[in-house]
Amino acid sequence: ESREQTVPKVKSKGSGVGPSAPLKGAATGTATVKQPTRNSAAAGLSFFEYLTIGWLLLDAMTHFFMEGPYMLITFFEGGAAKSSSPFALIWKEYARADKRWAFFDENVLSLEILTVLVTGPLALWLAYAIVKRRPYRHFLQVTLCVAELYGGWMTFCPEWLTGSPNLDTSNFVLKWVYLYFMNLVWVIIPVVLLWDSWLQMSAAFRGLGDAGTPKII
Repeated sequence: ESREQTVPKVKSKGSGVGPSAPLKGAATGTATVKQPTRNSAAAGLSFFEYLTIGWLLLDAMTHFFMEGPYMLITFFEGGAAKSSSPFALIWKEYARADKRWAFFDENVLSLEILTVLVTGPLALWLAYAIVKRRPYRHFLQVTLCVAELYGGWMTFCPEWLTGSPNLDTSNFVLKWVYLYFMNLVWVIIPVVLLWDSWLQMSAAFRGLGDAGTPKII
């Protein structure tokens, strides 16, 4: 005589196993883990990203409120030396180190138009993209950094090729503070951010996800 053996069935209460687990969990009142949304991603920003956002805001404000007036003064009044505007004072001072900033220089003005109208808004857009975790963040970051480096190169390369006739390096402040420090900042930081984008995009194409922040920071 054979006996029929039965195995007791265990009902799953949102155990998280199987494709329908989230629905079972919801039906039985068990807690489910929500995936972070793009709007809540700012809470997970790294220290490096906070520094980057701070730099981008400073960058944008410099382009808008310092170089913006220079662009308008040079375009409409022929240069800071001919202007009585209080916004021209800073450029009269900087022109002690680089004479081109006191007068109408077509090369410098062309670069400043690009800086004020393109790289300034781009810096704010990039800061927004970092906070909101937008997928196009590193495309913007590479574009902005290349634009900043291009602007610096085209500002000084013509001078170097002609013997730097407009630059005054006879004074410590004019040489090391005005010319070197104030311009190298816009070289070093874009290079670091380009390195960051290189790491992140390389990791993404290798399928590694987030590559972390540059080790130097």
